[in-house]
Amino acid sequence: MAEEFLIKIDNKYNEMTKTQMKTADYIIKNYLQLPFMSVQEVGAAASVSPASIHRFCIYLGYSGFSEFQKEIQVYLQKTYTEAESAEYNAWNDLGTSVLKNQINTNLQVLSEMFTEELEANFNKAVNLILAGKRIYIIGLRASYGCSFLLYYLLKDYMNNITILTLGVDDIYDRISSVSSDDILISMGFKPYTKYTVDIIRYFKEYNAKTITITDVYSSPLSIYSDISLIPGNTTHSYGFVMAVTIVKALSVSVLQKLSSAAMEQYTEKQVILKKNDIYL
Repeated sequence: MAEEFLIKIDNKYNEMTKTQMKTADYIIKNYLQLPFMSVQEVGAAASVSPASIHRFCIYLGYSGFSEFQKEIQVYLQKTYTEAESAEYNAWNDLGTSVLKNQINTNLQVLSEMFTEELEANFNKAVNLILAGKRIYIIGLRASYGCSFLLYYLLKDYMNNITILTLGVDDIYDRISSVSSDDILISMGFKPYTKYTVDIIRYFKEYNAKTITITDVYSSPLSIYSDISLIPGNTTHSYGFVMAVTIVKALSVSVLQKLSSAAMEQYTEKQVILKKNDIYL
């Protein structure tokens, strides 16, 4: 069954004014991005005024843009949860090993993920990381594991790496001095977190370069980023094995291009760790 807000638009479409039709056309094509956009941004993208967006939502029966936006957020969350449950149930219905099915799925997505565009953007990302004054990394909820892995791998031989997490200290306190020389690496997959998108937009306000690892080009993270690392898979489910593969490749490529001084620092650090029995 079609989502309720689209049914409302369809039922009233023929009675709409030209401005309302223009707004409706934009929303029908781009509703996946609406939960991450302000009313001003939607208006600019649809080439109508923010007031027109607000009146359009009231015309559909909502109290305003906020209520309309909330309904889309709930719909997207519900759709993602149902799709994920269906995938798990399908594995169960096969009557075979879940582990074996997961391994086979990962083999498939890995074989599909490489594209020339991904490699070109990957090389640009490596060069940006090497040129950045400070490198910030963010990935929240399910994406946090991948973001921490990248932080852990890079911090071994770079001393300008910061991971942004929700916790005791506020993220905005840690990025208050962001400049155009800094780099943000973000990670996010369906369902996307609004906070991650807000941080990307904050960095863009200060002309900092942004790199994102995400699943599709319609992802709100990709829309606001300078470089998007997106695999070429046709699978409907984004496997985190792809994100880990990209993260590992980034760390290796950056390490290969580091200066001799940075490599010496890395070697000295390993000696200290071994001397203090950090590793067995």
